[in-house]
Amino acid sequence: MLHESDSTMNHNQLRQVDLNLLVVLDVLLRKRSVSAAAGELNLIPSAVSHALGRLRKLFDDELLVRDGQRIRPTHRAEGSVEFLPRLLQAERAQALCSRERRAGDIDPHVSSSRSRLHRSTFAVVAE
Repeated sequence: MLHESDSTMNHNQLRQVDLNLLVVLDVLLRKRSVSAAAGELNLIPSAVSHALGRLRKLFDDELLVRDGQRIRPTHRAEGSVEFLPRLLQAERAQALCSRERRAGDIDPHVSSSRSRLHRSTFAVVAE
């Protein structure tokens, strides 16, 4: 689904993805329940269902299908279970660094902040 080597979604398309949708997908993949995901996200279940609909359209895949009282990921979505949290963590770290730079809080000459640059397409992780 969102594998770095996945050719179905290029970098330009990925940049246009609403990261809030990916947060919803991450929680859905962990909770395996729309109601439980809605509770964690402080949303109503219909909002989570609507987000899932947008994700399905975006990735042209069902992503999560009903299995009794729960939902289970499709084969394509299963590939995101480990990758998606790392992507979201990297995005949060990048947003935090950008916010600090805009606020003028980081002076590379005196800052004690450390950053680690990974070879991955997405990973700049602030410590």
